Amino acid sequence: MRYYILHGLEATPDIFRRLFQLLRADQIDAPTGEDRFTPREIIAHLADWESILRDERMARAVREPGCTIQPYDEVLRAKERGYATLDIEQQLAHFALERKRTIEFLNGLTPLQQSATFVHPEAGLFTVAEFSCALLGHDVYHIEQLMNVVSTD
Repeated sequence: MRYYILHGLEATPDIFRRLFQLLRADQIDAPTGEDRFTPREIIAHLADWESILRDERMARAVREPGCTIQPYDEVLRAKERGYATLDIEQQLAHFALERKRTIEFLNGLTPLQQSATFVHPEAGLFTVAEFSCALLGHDVYHIEQLMNVVSTD
């Protein structure tokens, strides 16, 4: 894995923790935009999805190259799992722990394993290495949402 990808993935749990420290109480449960998660739901989503992205996508690709993974409806999953009611501190800690496991997984891969592929029925073919970049992009997408909340008064 490339140094900057791993470094970015490793840094994001602390970035989220710092952003949450900047939020006011009235911002925690306010949507970050039309049809978008609230800050509370964002961190619950990240904590919940980390193992899916690692185990059901990347690790499965290593075990079963070329497999087709199951897509999820993230909005439905958020409702089913009660993201809107979950404790932020617990979710920040859970995300940090799961992300640590993801970094350990990625650090343990050989170049051949990094090139293992899976197919997402809606998004197409990914290698594990490409998907690690997508994972970092996913982090930045949600960082941007929180930055927009933090910057508004």
